[in-house]
Amino acid sequence: RQLEKENNFHVLHYLIEACTDDIRARVAVLRGERDYQYFSGAPRNNSKGDKEMYAELIKTFSDMGFTQAEIDDVHVLLTAVLTLGNVSFKKGANGEDDDSCEIEDMKFVDEVKTLLELEDAEALVSALTCKFIITNGEVFISPLTVDQARDARDTLAKRMYENLFSWLVHKMNIILAEKIPSDAADSDAVSWTSVGVLDIFGFENFAHNSFEQLCINTANEQLHHYFNQHIFAWELDEYKKEGIAASDITFKDNNNQVTLLLGRPLGVFAILNEEAKLSRSTDSSCLMKLKKHVGDLPGFVPCPHTRTCIHASTCLCTHPPPSTRGHTRSHLHAFCPTAPRIAT
Repeated sequence: RQLEKENNFHVLHYLIEACTDDIRARVAVLRGERDYQYFSGAPRNNSKGDKEMYAELIKTFSDMGFTQAEIDDVHVLLTAVLTLGNVSFKKGANGEDDDSCEIEDMKFVDEVKTLLELEDAEALVSALTCKFIITNGEVFISPLTVDQARDARDTLAKRMYENLFSWLVHKMNIILAEKIPSDAADSDAVSWTSVGVLDIFGFENFAHNSFEQLCINTANEQLHHYFNQHIFAWELDEYKKEGIAASDITFKDNNNQVTLLLGRPLGVFAILNEEAKLSRSTDSSCLMKLKKHVGDLPGFVPCPHTRTCIHASTCLCTHPPPSTRGHTRSHLHAFCPTAPRIAT
């Protein structure tokens, strides 16, 4: 779900604004932008260029050698991701377990089932409403709450999108590999045929900074740290060894932030990993563990106004600080055994 003024995942907007009638005929359930929950609160600021960008995208697919069937499948999978976001939940009606939930309207589940060509909707319903824990070869099934089911839905949608992205990169490398001359023996003749993806994020700061912003900003801290090490720290060490005066060269070292976030065995993400695997973990228990193990590290400041907020770094996030609310759920969801198969 995108936040207000957050215009990521541009291809989803291209799909809705500009896909052809032929594609719409095949993806019969494709709706308008306002009909998808994943766009709620984040209307497209400027859609004028979407049609041109969509045409360029389709041309690139064709130029790269993707078949029409493969291009159609990309449209179907993107539509399935958006449709999955419309699945909503309500409390279970059996009254036996107050924590259970059920799907409010099976219409969207059936649409996703059709798009993904699943045999039946049962596996999808289980993936969205149940938690499966395997212990000593035994499988224990417990119902998810409404909030947990929403997280399970979003996790499955993200996994589907991630697998599509990974497949596209893999497919492009296969297509390029076919163009290698049969007599090419040296590495220089082959190196141009591979694709690497470098996505450098910008720091994000919204009215509510969620787990996604924490991940994005952590990636920036890592990149900043890498730059500092190579451009400043190591070079200054060389200057010192060679007797070159460089005391006037200074830089802002963010090693404290990187250690706080990514330190092992006890950093913010390591603790999140541990908490997410515990069946009884909560946002509050996660925050208590963070305070206990990293609360004394530079850059960690508990927010005085709430029990679920931390200010992890003055460089990482400005006000308001990232909230731990929902982090343990969104960080790692215990899928039912069929979920990975659905996502692929």
